[in-house]
Amino acid sequence: MSGYAVLLLAVVMVLAYAALTRRLIRMTRPLRERLIKIGEELLSHPGVSKARKQHVARVLDGQLSAKTAWTFAVCITFAGIAATIDMVLRKPAPARDLPPDLRAKWAEFSLLRIVSALMVSPAAMVLFVVQLVPILLTSVSLAAVSDRLAGIMRNGNKPHQDSVRQAG
Repeated sequence: MSGYAVLLLAVVMVLAYAALTRRLIRMTRPLRERLIKIGEELLSHPGVSKARKQHVARVLDGQLSAKTAWTFAVCITFAGIAATIDMVLRKPAPARDLPPDLRAKWAEFSLLRIVSALMVSPAAMVLFVVQLVPILLTSVSLAAVSDRLAGIMRNGNKPHQDSVRQAG
């Protein structure tokens, strides 16, 4: 290939990436609007701590930041390993510093944050998903093994009785 062909190919790839990014940002506008609505509720609620309100404000400020998307893409492996270990060793506790009526909203806010941030950078989104699938499979497998071992230990190392009780 000549130098001009390589240059033309690079320009076409950059334009296609920019068009894809713009399309993804446009498609996820309802998610970001929902994120903003929940963020406003969290910011105005008197039961939310000052630290959480500052976190919500930072999240809302950085929604269209590619830096946030790449942070998620790069850190998912480490966060996934930590979450898996935490899930196996002990069951995750709900956010105790939040009023019970806001815990579901906080969980939704956190999920929307990740999804809407990743849609800003298609490459970061692909990297995130490629890493997330094996982490989820490993987490589910380890959780099942952990639960089974806990059942065996509760029954005094008699796995047969546990399986007979489940079958009957």
